[in-house]
Amino acid sequence: MEQIEKSFITLGEAFQKHPFDFYKENDITCFLYNELKQGFPNRVPVKLENGIERFNAFDDSHRMFCERVHTEAFCTSSDGKENRTDIVVLEDRQQVIYPKSQSMMGKIEPPFLAGIEIKLAYGTRSSRFSGISSGKGVTTDIVKLSFLSEVFSYSYVVIVDFFEKRNLSMINQQVKFFRKVGFFYAGLDRYELILP
Repeated sequence: MEQIEKSFITLGEAFQKHPFDFYKENDITCFLYNELKQGFPNRVPVKLENGIERFNAFDDSHRMFCERVHTEAFCTSSDGKENRTDIVVLEDRQQVIYPKSQSMMGKIEPPFLAGIEIKLAYGTRSSRFSGISSGKGVTTDIVKLSFLSEVFSYSYVVIVDFFEKRNLSMINQQVKFFRKVGFFYAGLDRYELILP
């Protein structure tokens, strides 16, 4: 998906220029959120499902729209697990919001255009890469998103790494194996998009 992958490249360039702007995972999330909002600027209509408390404000049709980019979205995977995804890009259609409880808004109805998991790694001691061969580290995010293939048209894992010359051959194999999840890597020496 061109707009999404373009935002990854912008992230990679920004990280190489000013790495300590991305010292925390939330810094990466905020950066990508802003880039994606520029790539998907239109708002989509919202419909509230039964069970959500109604307020007079919801009678104003101008308020019943939302942006297409959201963070911390909850989705149910094909194995029945409830998963949180760092960034979600909504499809360009009416979005149905279901109640979490009788008085609080909850989940937006899938499918979604894209789901993005974000990780930050710090050099040689990073568990993000050390556990790949045993199915841990960044592998858990690739597997998680592969189980959400019915929820997202496009899925990506983004990792920003305070390291140089990282060997990504095992990641490349996993992306090819799972075939539904792209991977964007931004290190101190390079950035790279690995697509299935």
